[in-house]
Amino acid sequence: MLGQSLETTPGLDLLRFSWKTAFVETYDVIHFHWPEALLDGSTWFRRRGKELAFALLLLRIRLKRIAVVRTVHNLDLPQGLSFVRKQLITKCDDMTTLQISINPTTPHKPDLPQRLIPHGHYRDWFADVPRSEQVRGRIAFTGLIRRYKGVENLLDCFMHTAGGHPDLSLSVTGKPSSQDLENVVRNAAATDNRIRFSFGYVAEESLVAAITEAELVVLPYQHMHNSGSALAALSVQRPVLIPRNETNELLSLEVGAGWVYLYEGQLSAQDLTSTLADLRRRTPTKAPDLSARGWGTAGVQHRYAFREAQLIKTQK
Repeated sequence: MLGQSLETTPGLDLLRFSWKTAFVETYDVIHFHWPEALLDGSTWFRRRGKELAFALLLLRIRLKRIAVVRTVHNLDLPQGLSFVRKQLITKCDDMTTLQISINPTTPHKPDLPQRLIPHGHYRDWFADVPRSEQVRGRIAFTGLIRRYKGVENLLDCFMHTAGGHPDLSLSVTGKPSSQDLENVVRNAAATDNRIRFSFGYVAEESLVAAITEAELVVLPYQHMHNSGSALAALSVQRPVLIPRNETNELLSLEVGAGWVYLYEGQLSAQDLTSTLADLRRRTPTKAPDLSARGWGTAGVQHRYAFREAQLIKTQK
């Protein structure tokens, strides 16, 4: 969606990333979201090769005096990075000319310019994707299944509802980051027949179906700073239950009452059942307000950020 917005913004020539483009083409600014993703590979040889290529790319960026713009999605580096990868990502951070934050609570270095460009909604992207009929009592988790996202806790809390709420069901949809996590979900589903799962890459049709079948989307992240999964749910008008913190309190105020439910501390079975009861008592009368997250202005905002970064770089 950002790429489409940038392609239609006057005053910008967008080059989509490839290793060939990164080393051969001439460009003024390079824009990273998750630079660690460039280091992934299916084999040890491919991973080592990409690490070397990334190191050489950073060298080219420095020698060519190319401005680096970094969009910050998470406050901490991903878990499980090797020493070499941590060093490469840290070096990329040190070379950043300007930081783009997607919510106002993102911290930044005092001497590093920062611009706020909110994460856009998914309404246009999902506009033509069929919706499913809502299943009463269905709770859903969608998105990449990673350790920090608290899926194990969600499964445990949900299984504790069996005695008093046998009518509830839970769907887990996404790609596990490890075999251990996959086994956790499989074992829970084998223990509680109210739990279902779908692993692997999730096509848009399957994602929207999983979300819209749900009465409530629950994202019990241990550390939540930004969540595309929460915005995806809100974009197709499904309420979310997420941890209480400053960022999520602002999101709740932004979208309006009845769409964002917040829980304190660690998620509990009581949080699940009480939230379902609450949302049934006060079904929202209008869609969540996502007007501040339209993609129409995102391209222009990024153009300003890129030009500022380029100007900063030429003055150093």
